[in-house]
Amino acid sequence: MLINNPFRPTKFEWEKRPIIWLSRRARDLIPSIKPVYISGSRGSGKTTILRSLSSRQIATDPNLRKQHGKRKLSWYGQYLQFNSTFQEQTDGIIEAAGLNGDPQSQYRLFTTYFEITLLSSFLNDLIHFQEIDYLHFSAADEGRACEELTSLLRKFPWANSRNMHSFHDARRLARELQTEFLRPSWDLDQESVREAIGAILPGSVIKFIKDFALRSVRSKEFDDSGVEFFILLDDCEALSAPQQVALNTYIRRTEGVAKWVVSFLSGRFNTSDTSINNTFLTEDDRDLILMNKMSESEFTTFSEQVANLRLTTFLGQLPTYSKTGKPGSFNLEKTFGRSEPYNDLIAQIIKGSEKRELSAFKSEVASTKGMLLKYVNANFIDRFSCGKDQLPYIEHIVLQALDVRVEQYSSPEAQSSLAKTIDGKQAAAYIAFCARYGVKPIYCGANYIKAVSDRSIRDFLDVMAELFDVLSNPRQSQSADVFPRGLHDTAHRFLSGDRIPNSAQSSAILLASQAKYKNLSQLRSSEPQIERLVLSLAHLQAEIERDHNDWFAVKTPTRGRFLVEIPSQTTVEETYSPGKRILELIWRLEFDRYIKVVSNEEKSNFVEVTFALHRRLRPHVSCGYTGPYDPLIPLQLNWLSDILGAGDTFDPEKWGREKYAALKRTNGSSNQMFLPL
Repeated sequence: MLINNPFRPTKFEWEKRPIIWLSRRARDLIPSIKPVYISGSRGSGKTTILRSLSSRQIATDPNLRKQHGKRKLSWYGQYLQFNSTFQEQTDGIIEAAGLNGDPQSQYRLFTTYFEITLLSSFLNDLIHFQEIDYLHFSAADEGRACEELTSLLRKFPWANSRNMHSFHDARRLARELQTEFLRPSWDLDQESVREAIGAILPGSVIKFIKDFALRSVRSKEFDDSGVEFFILLDDCEALSAPQQVALNTYIRRTEGVAKWVVSFLSGRFNTSDTSINNTFLTEDDRDLILMNKMSESEFTTFSEQVANLRLTTFLGQLPTYSKTGKPGSFNLEKTFGRSEPYNDLIAQIIKGSEKRELSAFKSEVASTKGMLLKYVNANFIDRFSCGKDQLPYIEHIVLQALDVRVEQYSSPEAQSSLAKTIDGKQAAAYIAFCARYGVKPIYCGANYIKAVSDRSIRDFLDVMAELFDVLSNPRQSQSADVFPRGLHDTAHRFLSGDRIPNSAQSSAILLASQAKYKNLSQLRSSEPQIERLVLSLAHLQAEIERDHNDWFAVKTPTRGRFLVEIPSQTTVEETYSPGKRILELIWRLEFDRYIKVVSNEEKSNFVEVTFALHRRLRPHVSCGYTGPYDPLIPLQLNWLSDILGAGDTFDPEKWGREKYAALKRTNGSSNQMFLPL
């Protein structure tokens, strides 16, 4: 199926034919059998790692198989995605079968149901591979495997000592067994459930798959000497707390039989506790991959490789594509350029505007330049943006805000210190300037694109998708049969290394920011408190950064971190306290990438949480991406409680104005209004 934007869809589950980049992180998982736990926020690339090792994905994706190379694969990867159904069903079985208060039986129920689910998925994929001629079976080994499975399930209820002669028979039985577990509570065979959880030892089905089922496989794709069995588990945060402990225990007890790769949202999975006495999972037992801790250079490489793969694949499906010649390679730095000096951005804004106020402002800046040239040492001319064809817009704003008399800074040391102070206030001066004159900031540069993405490949692809639409003129006709030449040219433009104009970059970043708010608005009917809280924080952030009254936002230090102290829960009655609800919401907003939790510290009788508005949200409210910086912005707990308890008439913008006024009254006079020279 032809597509008209190589960067959409951005969510793996929405893609009919996902385009997967085999990352270095994924490659590094292959040689070892040691378990690996992968954590990260939504869109950080967890699922992509798991899918890139999945045999079903590799078998149906020529691009992915090509990335794995010509060598035969040394593993078979079975992908499973946990969701709320698994948790709710097994917890319901515990209740219906009367297993409450019996941790050992609950653990056995978890492992038994998991192994039947794993067996069903494995056999289903195996038969699918046979149907598409990806592999075939040795008749003798398949027969031995079926005999072994018959023996293994001999005591299993519902199996009726059924003999199996092929993997088709085995798949049918596995599905039937799974169905019995999933019966509603009123129709569940409680006695058979209790019998089932004692019928097989934990890990026995995994061992069967490794030692018998996989041994029957014949394929040019797999190593002739045998393959390791990889169990790839996604969305494990959906497991309940006891189930997470059960999974850790299960992994510990099946050590060496299979490689476990466990993926979950950061902070939502217990990575260490087991039900084995005095036994915890440590670095010796499993490796941890923290996707949110990816270095900037790693994220840059990851983004470039994903973009390259999507663009070249996209070009290959366009009728206008010619396979002669190499299309080039996407490079963040070349495509978006380095972040331009704020003085240059202001110059661009003034050039594109007809506002008289800006002409007057430019004249004032020209006068400031003359004054600076009179007093500034020749070695500092460029530092103060007073060279040929330069105008010191930022310098003018900062000097005016701080009421600096340049003639008092005559020595080189004083001028150097003054220049450093101005440098530290550039971002604040830029945003305050845009607010004062009612113009939109220009957002551009490779560093800005990376900052807005904030280590999330999904956020990066969202920006790239918007930019592709902006450049290829989405208003142009794009029927299914005739694709405009613009799509071909736009894709090549990304691969050519030509710098994308600032205006296009800024438009795309704004559109991506607006899309995030649009997603937020979809929660208005089901979870209105989420939208109210995020919008309130966004408007408060805007008030802080855009306060151009006497250039107040420039006088005070750049601020971008909120601090809230939440009392620790001490009694059962406080289970649903406002503080607990707020803490839960903070983490919910972190997972959904509306805020960024900077720190979470437990004190003697309260929890201190520091967080910032997510960088992707800032452009829509005309804020900068810089920060978070000191000092912290203290939010009172009741301020946030009021948001949660408000009704339809609540006005987030009014809340932001009122709370900023309160903060300014409290702290305004004590903030740094002097030069730290």
